[in-house]
Amino acid sequence: MKLRNAVLFVLVLTLCAAQAGAPRAAEPECLSRLSENAKRARAHINLYLSAMKAMSDNPWARNSTSVCSSAFSRAEQYYKKQGADNVLCTGSSSYVDNQTAQLYKTANSTCRSEFNNVLSKLPPDEQRELSASIAKEEAGLR
Repeated sequence: MKLRNAVLFVLVLTLCAAQAGAPRAAEPECLSRLSENAKRARAHINLYLSAMKAMSDNPWARNSTSVCSSAFSRAEQYYKKQGADNVLCTGSSSYVDNQTAQLYKTANSTCRSEFNNVLSKLPPDEQRELSASIAKEEAGLR
């Protein structure tokens, strides 16, 4: 009886190890959707970053650029790492997929907020000009 249990235990461990090491096929539709969401977020984030980088003489803009870049970098690194590890869009990857999407949403929101923070510190005429420019460029992204 003990030998039988030991053999069953070893077989179960072997099966589990084999399944854990087996490559998982990514779902193309999910990968496409995730890639498209990341692409859209990148476009918006780069818009805010370039506007803030253009104000290099403004200390608030430099600080906000740094905060935005850090949030963006976190999202990009996570996306690339999970993609390289083949854990995106597999049957059991909904947490990782959602986390990836959330990091891009957070980065986009952070950059928008930092941009608005810098914008609020500018003189009213510069605020209007920059707001109109960004709004026009954002409309082109939709």
